[in-house]
Amino acid sequence: MLVLAGLVLLVGACGSDESEPDSTTAGSLALPDDFPAAVPVIEGAVLAVGGTAKDGWNLTVAGRADAGDPYDNASTQLLDAGYTEQFQRQEGSESVKGFVAESDGKRYTVVIGTTEASVSGPTAITYQVSES
Repeated sequence: MLVLAGLVLLVGACGSDESEPDSTTAGSLALPDDFPAAVPVIEGAVLAVGGTAKDGWNLTVAGRADAGDPYDNASTQLLDAGYTEQFQRQEGSESVKGFVAESDGKRYTVVIGTTEASVSGPTAITYQVSES
């Protein structure tokens, strides 16, 4: 619970100066230019984004309401892209999963999380991404 709460607070404090959104969703923020193409992100509005390749990236995406469960969709996309699930935790309405994958000589760690009580809404997925 504290991990997800920390992720939500961290992501909520971050923003982007980018003016051209990568999403077709109105009002969506753009992903950073250096965000790895090897990390799939659910379709929807990017509500908050920050970070760099050096420090890692964080973002919150509100999944499309007509696309099914965004947390399941995010997990499926990562698995389909060759990621391996490393852990899964659930406490009440909060869920967190961690994944890793190798791509182009780099190792990516992705942690996704969601909570029904999110200020961004129940379809919001938080991503924490690091590259090594």
